[in-house]
Amino acid sequence: MQPPSKPQLNTDNPTKWYIWWNHDVPFPLWNNHPRKRIRIKKYDNINRFKGDERLKYAKLRLKVWEYVLKHSFYNPFEAELNELNSIKAEIKAVELKIEKAVVEADEKLKGNTNIIKALDLYMDSRIERINNTNSLSTHRGVIKWFTKFLTEKQLLHLKVSEIKRQHIADALLFTKKDREWGPTTYNSHVELIMTVFNWFEKEEYIVKNPASGKIDKVRAIVGIHKWYPKEIATPLKKYMLDTGENLLYNACAFTYHLCVRSQQELLKMKVADIDFNLKRVRFRKEITKNGREAFRDFTPDFEKIVESMNIKQLPGEWYIFGSGGKPSIKMAGKNSLARIYKEIKDTNNLPEEYTIYSWKHTRVIHEMMKKTSPYEIQHICRHSSLTETEKYMRGFDISLNKVYNPEDLKFN
Repeated sequence: MQPPSKPQLNTDNPTKWYIWWNHDVPFPLWNNHPRKRIRIKKYDNINRFKGDERLKYAKLRLKVWEYVLKHSFYNPFEAELNELNSIKAEIKAVELKIEKAVVEADEKLKGNTNIIKALDLYMDSRIERINNTNSLSTHRGVIKWFTKFLTEKQLLHLKVSEIKRQHIADALLFTKKDREWGPTTYNSHVELIMTVFNWFEKEEYIVKNPASGKIDKVRAIVGIHKWYPKEIATPLKKYMLDTGENLLYNACAFTYHLCVRSQQELLKMKVADIDFNLKRVRFRKEITKNGREAFRDFTPDFEKIVESMNIKQLPGEWYIFGSGGKPSIKMAGKNSLARIYKEIKDTNNLPEEYTIYSWKHTRVIHEMMKKTSPYEIQHICRHSSLTETEKYMRGFDISLNKVYNPEDLKFN
């Protein structure tokens, strides 16, 4: 802004003397005035006086305004600016009020979202954030069983805000019985359904997760997937070979040597994942637990197992443990190996805690008996932390070193 001009006394009209100067209009008030610099007039009661007395008083007021404009940064638009700011504050208050009303209406509208639509929106949010087919499959699974419960109980009409704790608790128990969930699986799905409703709360579809802290987990069975001591492992492996269950024998060998998860990883492994030249296995990101691709070298003992399977010349896209109990372009059913293995366990009177997955635990115990570094074991198992690896070490007892020989510490 330019400084104001020097004040002057105007005496053109004998009855209306006044002091004037030119002053820039502040930007916020440009729309209120015809020009950006206007003339300011001050009468200051000068015309109450007559003759020399009026002239004397006018000159005094002129000096006052010269001083004020030069030293006090006087703003003749102060009152107008204050009025404008007051109006703006009132407008802002009204805008906030309207905004709050809109938010409240939007929240109410979100709460009216049908539960199935809300579940679809949750899944869309997972697809945007997660680049891991295993994780996405897990989230789809929880939506699938919760939707099945709502369908069975004719609750598909409910709004997301109408879902209560009892609905969630009943859905868990309903599905637990329907799918024969074990304690560990049940507890996992408690966490999964809580994740869904916590997202609803965060995204303001509901005010509060209705089941938060109100659904108890069940006590998990300690000791499931026990490692195989040699007095069980040796006759069990011999039985599988003697009865022609070579596929199952090889599946157990893969689980042992590669430390894979028997359902989530083993059944999804393809011929192309075995690199016979570099002697290593590729764990594709779509089958790993953390969604990251990994490679691990394999041992000569594992190489013998793979060579005996005659898969080297098969198409790379074929599943090694495919449909029909042999390598196939079609993947085997989720529990196909487990069902056959259960029959073998029942025949040999083995307890429930001995599973195909137990061979991974057995490899860890064998490595501990070999005095392998825990960090190396963590690497073999592809675990993200040593704490995770320690779960597989629970069956180790130092006294085992006295009863096991080096030749016992292998699968074949």
